[in-house]
Amino acid sequence: MDASQDVLIDLFGRIENFFRRLELYTEVRPTAAMMDIIVNIMIEVLTILGIATKEIKQGHTSELIPANSPHLAYHCEEKYMNKLLGKNDIESALKRLDTLTQEEARMATVEILKIVRGIDDEVNETKQVTQQNANNTNVIMQHTEQTASYVDEAKRSSPNLVSVSFRG
Repeated sequence: MDASQDVLIDLFGRIENFFRRLELYTEVRPTAAMMDIIVNIMIEVLTILGIATKEIKQGHTSELIPANSPHLAYHCEEKYMNKLLGKNDIESALKRLDTLTQEEARMATVEILKIVRGIDDEVNETKQVTQQNANNTNVIMQHTEQTASYVDEAKRSSPNLVSVSFRG
């Protein structure tokens, strides 16, 4: 496999990876900022495919290659691929795609940090509520114990009063 084919495989690999990430983005709603980046990446992918399609249509390399000369066909194909992949507009689009993909990764990291921070805040709030509930439970237990001691004291000091009141 020659270098031009490696570049094409790399290019289509990048596009494939983006579409896999795009599929995940349909499951989890992206933020508006992430959606802007996704749209810009889609524009670059379409631009790259458009440039490649235009070059392939203009190339007509198969018409120039004699059917009985496979060596010449390989040489022309390699020359054509170098021309296609060496064009400034493709290179510029690939650089923009790389930049946008890096920005997408940074944005995803920021969004993850934001989510983690929100979870941390909720955990801390839950801890505070739990502590408050524990404090309230302790206060209730103290009041219950105090009430029980008052009832015990009342039973000791007036045994006839307690027994009369229960008889109805």
